[in-house]
Amino acid sequence: MKKRFRVLKDGETFAVKASGEVIHFACCDCNLVHDISFYYEDGHVGISMRRNKALTKLRRTKKAA
Repeated sequence: MKKRFRVLKDGETFAVKASGEVIHFACCDCNLVHDISFYYEDGHVGISMRRNKALTKLRRTKKAA
């Protein structure tokens, strides 16, 4: 199972393709992974974030190897 993480340079922007899209962000320093969802409704943008413990463990294990 191969997971891809969005890689951004400091200050770089990105586009969200669709409301409800989930993006996996990993911190380059500590490899903590968050699932971030973006929603658009009635002229407002909402953002939901949660830690992804399984992907964090996977990413940190692979980085340590």
